[in-house]
Amino acid sequence: MRFQFLKENQKKYNIKKACKVLKISRSGYYDYLHRRKSKRSFKNEALSVIISDIFKENEGRYGSRRIQKVLLQRNIKVNEKRVSRIMSEQGLIAKGAKKPYRYYPNHANIKNGKTF
Repeated sequence: MRFQFLKENQKKYNIKKACKVLKISRSGYYDYLHRRKSKRSFKNEALSVIISDIFKENEGRYGSRRIQKVLLQRNIKVNEKRVSRIMSEQGLIAKGAKKPYRYYPNHANIKNGKTF
């Protein structure tokens, strides 16, 4: 997070002073600049495209559980929590039900206006 901020504002601030203020090492910052993306981040980027496609295909009705099941049908094994995290990063929120749930008491247990 701090490395990202420094990278975005490196033309505004002196790197040496900014590293001191942010309490990060300069060597760590320069290592961050030249670091390659991990395999996991590449997979997450590919998954995010697939997840957003599934979400749009189903008109925003599918949540992380349903999307995870669709991915399983496509032979992509992904944990539901990972799908949920990627959806929240993209700002994808499934639409809720049209009518709110209403509780209907069991009328079999009510006699003469009294519940048992």
